Amino acid sequence: MNLVGSLIHNFMDGLTIGLGFATGDKYVYIPIVIAVFAHEIPRELGDVAILLESKFNNKQTIISNGVINLISIIGAIIGLAVVGTSEEVQTYIMVFVAGNFMYIAADIWRHLFKAKWLGNLMQQIFFAIGVGAMFGIKFLEDAPLVA
Repeated sequence: MNLVGSLIHNFMDGLTIGLGFATGDKYVYIPIVIAVFAHEIPRELGDVAILLESKFNNKQTIISNGVINLISIIGAIIGLAVVGTSEEVQTYIMVFVAGNFMYIAADIWRHLFKAKWLGNLMQQIFFAIGVGAMFGIKFLEDAPLVA
């Protein structure tokens, strides 16, 4: 089940990156790449831990996780292919991707803050760091460029 979820998630990540680069706007694709990179590190570590705990050996873990991660390339190709389509089609694809990420976020949020006090505190701290990072990127986007 973890591999199927990972496959869908990686496809969405690739689609998002492809759509971001298809805009040609660095204020769109740079935050997307940073966000995908930032969340992929802990997610991939979690995926590896789940596979190893599920009695996969090291080789099986690397191969299965690697193959599943290749689907993001297909997503990126599809995302880049929307350059020639109408703005309406691009909007529908962006809404589809955003809806998927909102669904994932809502599912994660449902499971937060169920640990002991220290675990809850750590979750709140890292949540605040994530929100702060998003605002930081937004402020950097709005800052005038010094030439």
